[in-house]
Amino acid sequence: MVRVTGPIAASSGITDVEAIVGSTSAAAEPQVVGSSVFVDSKVGDVNGKPVYAGTFLAPMAERLRAQAAELKRPEWEKFARTEIERELDLFIEDELLRAEALASFTPEQKQGFLGFMDSLSKKMQSESYGSRALAEKRAEETDGKSFDEALRRRQNDELIKYQLGEQIYRRVNISWRDIEQTYNRYYDTFNPPPTATFRMIQVLTDKTDDIEAVKSRLAAGEAFKNIASGKINIYKAREGGLDTLEMKGVKEQAKIYLNPKLNEAARTLPQGDVAGPIELDGSVAWITLESVDAKTLSLYDAQLRIENVLREGRANEERKKYIDRLRARASMSKVDEMRDRLVEIAADRFYTLGSAAP
Repeated sequence: MVRVTGPIAASSGITDVEAIVGSTSAAAEPQVVGSSVFVDSKVGDVNGKPVYAGTFLAPMAERLRAQAAELKRPEWEKFARTEIERELDLFIEDELLRAEALASFTPEQKQGFLGFMDSLSKKMQSESYGSRALAEKRAEETDGKSFDEALRRRQNDELIKYQLGEQIYRRVNISWRDIEQTYNRYYDTFNPPPTATFRMIQVLTDKTDDIEAVKSRLAAGEAFKNIASGKINIYKAREGGLDTLEMKGVKEQAKIYLNPKLNEAARTLPQGDVAGPIELDGSVAWITLESVDAKTLSLYDAQLRIENVLREGRANEERKKYIDRLRARASMSKVDEMRDRLVEIAADRFYTLGSAAP
């Protein structure tokens, strides 16, 4: 026999108590309502830090869900695998750099870094008038994260930046000789041939009235382009007789037009002047030089651009080598297995819910 008492009677003291294993309630066992719901799953570890599917997939959820509504299952899985593999590589790289930075800190550096992060936290709150609640709201609206998550992300960014600066960027040096050799190697890229813009009016020889009309209109000062755009011109009238031609070498020696007479006139023609009428086979032509565009860049003007390109290239090479070394000695789950598991979970979460076509 079991006697059940309430809190009032119990407050007076209970004697002769017997402990019984099992339920003493007559109520039925709780029933499961609805189907089970996947909450989260650990897919692996990177240097002891667990990788949870829900946390990892959250930033790319919208992309995966949107593609699920448009792609068939095989195409979607290919897309998801590419996205997840890229993000997983970045996650591993960031985690390795973060851990390496913390491990390399001296006690003084670690204390200084903690002080820096504390001042950063206060600064972020001061930007919200010193209110933690407003700072939380602001972080949620701008980054979709809590204040602590945003601060943690900033901390990781600073650690990664510090480690890359110490191990990579400070060690990449570009000499003047490197810059000069690169400029000479790509001289034609920095100094392409000038581009000349000509316009031509061409009239058949037997159209004497048209020839005289062109002469009169030019003599009267009418714009060359207007005449070249009219029906009187049999050469590219829709484009106003426009020719954009490359001039290799010195203008006076360049091969601009195939016709020797036109080519000779184009070589010696000052900008803005008109040459013609020029007797051709069965026609008469006039040409004018509108402009010459010479996009040259001296070594002095190109040096900063060259240095930046060389520095970025070498830094990327050194960064890859450094990350490969960190990966080789890191303790982590197999990347392929983590990726495949994440793709499976993403399919369960996003494809079956967002897909319009199985």
